[in-house]
Amino acid sequence: MLGIGRTTKVADATDAQGWKLRRCRGRVMQEIIEKIQCVTPPRPEAGCDRTLWKQRQGQYEEKFASKDT
Repeated sequence: MLGIGRTTKVADATDAQGWKLRRCRGRVMQEIIEKIQCVTPPRPEAGCDRTLWKQRQGQYEEKFASKDT
């Protein structure tokens, strides 16, 4: 629906102008696109992604602890 394949990486759905999303007529899809466009697209100069796990309210760390999630 958005013109993005199932196995596409987030970075592949962007270009120098921003998000590369197909236009949609449906109200729900338009709302989804609006929410996506509020997020800044990834940039190589921003560094690599990393996984962060929620530990306590407002705290995120790279280690997973089931008692804290």
